[in-house]
Amino acid sequence: AAREAVGPRTLKGQTQFGVGLGTAEYGAPEQWIDARRADHRADIYALGMTLFELATGRRAFDDGRHDEPAAAIIARHMTEPVPDPRSFRADVPEPLARLIVRCLEKEPARRPQSARELRGMLAALHQEITGKPLERAEPRAVDLRAEALNNRAVSLWDLGRPDQAHAAWAEALKLA
Repeated sequence: AAREAVGPRTLKGQTQFGVGLGTAEYGAPEQWIDARRADHRADIYALGMTLFELATGRRAFDDGRHDEPAAAIIARHMTEPVPDPRSFRADVPEPLARLIVRCLEKEPARRPQSARELRGMLAALHQEITGKPLERAEPRAVDLRAEALNNRAVSLWDLGRPDQAHAAWAEALKLA
């Protein structure tokens, strides 16, 4: 079914390198061509798809009500133009619709290049739409690093690497 993660597995259950990987509904086109070349901008694409869904109540390349093969959804991600969110919800603010479509560009270089850049764009959009500046401060890099180390430690623990997990947690605690 389309809702399953896509990616060949080895006999040990680990994803192989160099193959397409992701969830069909949210995966960036480059993930399906060569997952090794996908970078953080694939996350920008997935966030754009999430924003599309939040703004319209449906995803851009499938309506979520019909069971269809993952390959059909992936093909639309790779070949069809992103629909204007306002074609599904006319009340989506035009600047938000533009930003969503930009996040869903097929070519990674045409998307926002970092989460920080996207956050800035969303903060400016918030002010443009509401007339008020965003009250939440930008997260500090050290806080984000500690969170990333904690997530790494949990993953390492789950992979049966407790020594490496403890080292990551110790490094995260140094930042606190």
